[in-house]
Amino acid sequence: MLNNIFHFENTYMNLPSEFHSYVKPKKVISPKLAIFNDDLCKELDFDFSSLSPEDISHLLCGNTIPDGSSLIAQAYAGHQFGHFTMLGDGRAILLGEHVLGDKRFDIQFKGSGPTPYSRSGDGLAAIGPMMREYIISEALVCWMLRLIIPFLKLFLLIQLIVLSVNS
Repeated sequence: MLNNIFHFENTYMNLPSEFHSYVKPKKVISPKLAIFNDDLCKELDFDFSSLSPEDISHLLCGNTIPDGSSLIAQAYAGHQFGHFTMLGDGRAILLGEHVLGDKRFDIQFKGSGPTPYSRSGDGLAAIGPMMREYIISEALVCWMLRLIIPFLKLFLLIQLIVLSVNS
């Protein structure tokens, strides 16, 4: 049932272990969809028609893990407060790269619990700020598409997952 929705490859797993950590999303009690982006699902060839809204909620919040996924938080390095430091995704968990033709789209749970890079945070995300990110990203995508700059489509995908995490 879940095998037909995502077409995952996990090329990040080919990187040295310093670039990622294995993690599991925090279980959510009674998740409910806040917003479901049908247009993006069609664009990415996601077919959720065989799933109930409850099943979709459990899938997109991390209670149900799709086959072929490889749950990792990505690490990266950079300068913060004047010092070089190891950073990473503090509340994003990568499931894998959804492959559609010759394009790849990273599929993430955002706000689904702590990762080794959360820096004592809980790794969760409140619905208000996530809704604001979604609305702003939708507006930016419309504006950027007029300029023929398609890079924000990935951000929109992340928002689909974000809004499903919160109950």
